[in-house]
Amino acid sequence: VASVNTISLASSPSRLCLRAVQSDKMDSPPNMKAAFKEIEEQLLGQLSGSQPQQFLLSAMAQTFGIQSMYAALDAIDRRAITKLVSPSGRVVYHVGGNGGRIYVNLPEENYCECAAYEFSVLKDETSMCKHTLAVKIAQRLTGGICETHVSDAELGQRLQPLLVPDNTY
Repeated sequence: VASVNTISLASSPSRLCLRAVQSDKMDSPPNMKAAFKEIEEQLLGQLSGSQPQQFLLSAMAQTFGIQSMYAALDAIDRRAITKLVSPSGRVVYHVGGNGGRIYVNLPEENYCECAAYEFSVLKDETSMCKHTLAVKIAQRLTGGICETHVSDAELGQRLQPLLVPDNTY
């Protein structure tokens, strides 16, 4: 069985071309996960400006799932993503959900406080939740994120609920 060693992504206005270079080694879940991660990074890396090309959005919907992609783009359209920056350089994102709840998101660590993170991402059923996808897309688009400067103390206060165990159940 051939396995994917290298993924290259080439795009043109009319189509997205994905080419896998194969070897004679057997596929294993970590190899597939790494290959999928590389595809995700290459797709996200092609985003820039204010209006992504339709072929790229279609490829991303195929890769991340149409519902996650729609929800991520909706969060961007609603301007529901805020980047909190502290004087020490710490960065945290807040992503507003449809129901009005604000989720703390750390895209570089692929962390979100939403239920999908706990029940899908941690179980490797999906690579990221819609909130993380929204942040990663918005980071690459012009005007996709509102930036707010907060003190280190305020940032700490906003993160405190994540550090205290929930013993209410």
